[in-house]
Amino acid sequence: MKLNKLQKIFDGAVAAAIPQLKAEIVRTKLQNAGITVSSEQASKILDKLKDGKFEFEVEDEQVDRAILQEEAEHDLRLVFSGDEVDEIVKQMPDVVQQTVDGFAKLMLKRIRKELASHVSGHLSDRDNFKRRLWRHWKKPLELFHVYLGICNEAGAEFNKLYRRQAAKKNDVVFEVLIRLQARGCQIALEVVTLLESGLADGAHARWRSLHEVACVAMFIKHHDQELANRYLLHDFVQSRKSANRYQEWSQALGHRRLSKRALASQERRYQMVINQFGKDFSGDYGWAAEKLAKQKPTFADIEKAVGLEKLRPYYRMASDNVHANARAIRFKLGLPDGDVMLLAGASDAGLADPGDGAAMSLLQLTTALLTSKPNIDSLVMCAMLTNLRDQIGTEFLKAHKALGKKSLRSRKL
Repeated sequence: MKLNKLQKIFDGAVAAAIPQLKAEIVRTKLQNAGITVSSEQASKILDKLKDGKFEFEVEDEQVDRAILQEEAEHDLRLVFSGDEVDEIVKQMPDVVQQTVDGFAKLMLKRIRKELASHVSGHLSDRDNFKRRLWRHWKKPLELFHVYLGICNEAGAEFNKLYRRQAAKKNDVVFEVLIRLQARGCQIALEVVTLLESGLADGAHARWRSLHEVACVAMFIKHHDQELANRYLLHDFVQSRKSANRYQEWSQALGHRRLSKRALASQERRYQMVINQFGKDFSGDYGWAAEKLAKQKPTFADIEKAVGLEKLRPYYRMASDNVHANARAIRFKLGLPDGDVMLLAGASDAGLADPGDGAAMSLLQLTTALLTSKPNIDSLVMCAMLTNLRDQIGTEFLKAHKALGKKSLRSRKL
């Protein structure tokens, strides 16, 4: 759809509306003088207003209905002042909006009429693109799917094996780790789905979340039940913040406000944990404040505590794809080096970093879970996953380099 295509039609429609507004003013002035005319007649009167005098035929019924003073029958004046001009200007936004709405309805009607063929063509193009992408990145993507399946199965088996024992001992560390590993598997699936769709920057943004989950799991695993309990109870802090934020804007959003009873319940639970753990517990990572010996710890502190601060450059790069900063509109994983194109959709480039990063973070997360209750089976599983992750990284790098050479040949041609 060409955005400039409607401009001339729009200009004509707005220009045509001005005489109509003037004619309506003429009709109103005549009506105030006791003469009722139709909009069409008012338009004709406006056309004949050249030198201030005009002759105009009216119906007998209109004459009979006219209420004119005797001296007005031969001296009817139509005076246009600045007020009428102001009235026309005042009405123009409505005219513009009506014109735009009319065009929008017509275009939407046309789009809906062609919807089936348009969607079919779009899906066909997407399928063709995905096939081309899969041919190039097949090896690392296949390995990633196998790897993710093993991690899922390992988590499920671990849960089945230790769930009853953990419940008896009130093992909160187990509860936290098993849930974080399940969440990590889901995020990893999101990453590979985005990769297969050619959305490398989106996949990298999701790796950022997976990295956070892995760091938190490792941090909790390295400590004790008390820290895991604080982590779970910190939900009361986050829930209260969410409730207050919702309450502040619910009316503006047209949603039903929370009841006083619900808010009071949130506040009681919040005060309970603050009284138990102190005011530092109210921060975003307040659950880790005591172990980190910091009043207001950040994720970077947790990252450093588990020895993964070296990944901070990649984390910051992934963060650019989450936030609306200038870096995110200038640098794209999906664009070849030095390419100045605007990327508004899918690309077959840039899959290596988010793919390898997701495999690495999922390994760290799954290893944290399995080694929380180590035995020979879990150790062998961790060794196998480590080996498979290395293969995934190698294949992603090979595919990335091959794509770079192919792109260079294309530019030379």
